[in-house]
Amino acid sequence: AAAARLAAAEGLRSGVTAFIDMGTAHCQDAIFETMRDVGMRGLFGKCMLDLGGTDVPAALMEDTETCLRESERLMNRWHMSAGGRLRYAFAPRFVPSCTETLLTRTRDMARANGVRLHTHASENKGECAYVESLVHMRNLRYLHSIGYTGEDVILAHCIWIDDDEIRILADTGTHAVHCPSSNMKLASGIARIDEMLAAGCRVALGLDGAHNHMDALVELRQAGILQKVRTNRPTALSPLQALEMATLGGARALGQEDELGSLEPGKKADLAVITPDRLNMAPRIGRDPVAQVVYQATHENVEATMVDGVFLYRDGKYATLDLGECLRDAESACARILRSPDVAPLFAH
Repeated sequence: AAAARLAAAEGLRSGVTAFIDMGTAHCQDAIFETMRDVGMRGLFGKCMLDLGGTDVPAALMEDTETCLRESERLMNRWHMSAGGRLRYAFAPRFVPSCTETLLTRTRDMARANGVRLHTHASENKGECAYVESLVHMRNLRYLHSIGYTGEDVILAHCIWIDDDEIRILADTGTHAVHCPSSNMKLASGIARIDEMLAAGCRVALGLDGAHNHMDALVELRQAGILQKVRTNRPTALSPLQALEMATLGGARALGQEDELGSLEPGKKADLAVITPDRLNMAPRIGRDPVAQVVYQATHENVEATMVDGVFLYRDGKYATLDLGECLRDAESACARILRSPDVAPLFAH
C-alpha cells in the first residue's frame, strides 16, 4: 500500500491517469484498495510464478493451483470495480518463472473471462538464451506458439526480438510496452521501436516500476531521444509518435481506446493539463507544442490531472492523498523491510 501510494502520487504529478501494473506475488488487494481510494484508473494483476531457481526468494514462490486460485479470486473481487475504473489482468511474471501449465491455464482463464494477459518478454539476452535452451524456440515465437499473442496480450520490454518476431507482434495486434529508463539502468538493451512502429506494431510507453523515478514525462523524453541514438538518425521516432505511445498507445493496451487516450466527444474525462509557462519550456512562441511536450516538459509543467471528471491533482495539491503521510509511510515500511531477517543479509556488505 505504501509503494502504491508513492506510485500514485508521482504518477498524478506527471499527468498519469491510468496504470497497467504487474503488482506483487502477495498482498495484491492492497494495490487495488489504494488505487480505488486514490481515484486512479488501471489494469492490475497479481504477479504469478510457480517456477524458479536459487535466484527467486522462497517467499515469492507458489504452487500452480494456489497461484491460479488466488488470481481467480482477485479477478472476481476487483475486475470492473470502482465503476469500471479498476480492471484485472492475469500476470504471469515471464517464461523462466512459469511452468507451461501455468501459462496455458492462465491463457484459458483470461479468455474465458474476457480479461487481459500481461507478462514480460525478451527483456535481456540471458532470459532469451535460457528460454531457447528450454523450448528450442526464440522467446516471442514460443509465446506465440502457446497463444500468448493477440489484442488481449500486453508484453513488457520486447527488446531482443528479430524481424520475424516484430511481424508476429504486428500481425496479431499484440501490445508491446517500451520502458526506456529501466532498460538503460539495467543495461538490458534498447528496443527497436522505430522498426516496430513502421511494421504496424502497437506500442505503449511504460515506467517498469520505481527505477529511480516514476515521472511519465521524463520517460516520454527518454523514449523520444533514445531511438535517435540507437539508429543514428535524428528523425527516428517523431514527437507525435512518442506522444501517441504515451496516450492512445496506453489506451489501446488497456483495451479502452474507444474511451481513453485522446480528447474527443464521448470519451471519458481523463486528462492532464500542461502549462508551457515555465522556464524549461520557454520560449513557446512559434514552437511545435507536441515537440515541446516530448522533449522539454517535466512534472513542473503539469498544472492538473483529472480522472473521470475529478481533479485528483491540481496546482501542486492532491485531492485524495496526503503527500507527507505517503513519504513517512514509505520510509517506515522500507526500514522495516530492511531490518527483516530475510532481507538484512543481502545488505551485509
